[in-house]
Amino acid sequence: MEIEINNSWRADTAQKVLNAFIQETDVDKEDAPGDLLASLMHWCDREGCDFDLALDRAHAHHAEESSEEKTGLWAEQIKREPRDTKRKR
Repeated sequence: MEIEINNSWRADTAQKVLNAFIQETDVDKEDAPGDLLASLMHWCDREGCDFDLALDRAHAHHAEESSEEKTGLWAEQIKREPRDTKRKR
């Protein structure tokens, strides 16, 4: 069974990550996105990852993906098997 990767799928995936973070940290749902981002900043510090660069890339991906969805440019929709963890862009 193939699933369609679109912004709804991306939001659902983010929800799963936030749910796991909330369960692990017992943080409120309202605070979870900011606390998760702060934890990712700490992770980047430890791992030598440039968080600001990652955030810039995230902004660019979000803008592109939102634009594609709004303009209906999904002619080449990305599909994958549910257990395939490789992201295709």
